[in-house]
Amino acid sequence: MIPELFLIALATLVSEDLTCIGTGVLIARGEISSVEGTLACLVGIFVGDLLLYATGRLAGYSALRWAPLARFLSRHKLEQATDWFVERGLAVVFLSRFTPGLRLPAYVAAGILQTRFWAFTGYFLIAASVWTPLLVGGTALLGEQALRAFVNRGLLPSIAVFLAATLLLRFAKSQLPKLR
Repeated sequence: MIPELFLIALATLVSEDLTCIGTGVLIARGEISSVEGTLACLVGIFVGDLLLYATGRLAGYSALRWAPLARFLSRHKLEQATDWFVERGLAVVFLSRFTPGLRLPAYVAAGILQTRFWAFTGYFLIAASVWTPLLVGGTALLGEQALRAFVNRGLLPSIAVFLAATLLLRFAKSQLPKLR
């Protein structure tokens, strides 16, 4: 069982969402336990989040000093962005965790802006601990047949986009200051 769980964790580095959905289907079929499958996904997702942060932290800041980018990003703007990110870190991580397409830029940006490692590690773990059981467990509860119906009718992407857009607009309206 250990090699299969390791492969699940490794697969999250390629596609978190598809791996969680696939794991949920395996749980629904009774091929793996819900606790083991969810933990394998959670570990892989958390490691992936840390790798994105590390990428930004190790490579990103020096890239910002590159002449074409440095013209657009003054030191003052970077400091403002860092302060904004630190102040709203948990909200940004949660929003990006639940909004398709925002994880990579948000987590790399957290690294580039050299935010506090331990605080953001905690944020990544909290967000992944909420997200992973919802996706894996939701898929397991729906079962393979219900999942096929959602995917075949195109409802799953529509619902995800609607929820993501709604959350993004609400968050933007209430939280985002203008960076000058």
